[in-house]
Amino acid sequence: MSYLKTSDVQTWLQSSKYPISSVEDGFETAAKVYTFGEIGQRYDVSSWIDSTNTPSLVLTILAMQVAAYELRRAGGEEDGRTTYADKLEQRASDMVTAIVSGTAILPGEDIATDGALGLGPAFFPLEGSDLLDPCDPGFAPLFFKMDQRF
Repeated sequence: MSYLKTSDVQTWLQSSKYPISSVEDGFETAAKVYTFGEIGQRYDVSSWIDSTNTPSLVLTILAMQVAAYELRRAGGEEDGRTTYADKLEQRASDMVTAIVSGTAILPGEDIATDGALGLGPAFFPLEGSDLLDPCDPGFAPLFFKMDQRF
């Protein structure tokens, strides 16, 4: 199922220089695999099956990545300079990183819980932790003692 319309990708391209007639399936799949794989570390992406239930920020990221891929294909050889495609791809990557790190949020989406993906805060003391023997060598390493000089 397609997530992007041609107009979503064309938004990031100059229409007179880079007109596109359709969204390349391979480009969209590559962008989706990367984006969903990264964001899946923080959010449950299993319900994002098309453009109607995928957050708009994620669709924007996908469109930016596909536009960068289209520009790379149209540009041919790299000349060593930073290009608009590089900037688009870097911006999309920065947005994914912000979502995964929690700097940016996806309103209305469920954050993955500790049980689902191993994320979430770890608290100590835990229930029953007062039953642990702190003198046991396997309990935890001591970082300092009261009479220790630094």
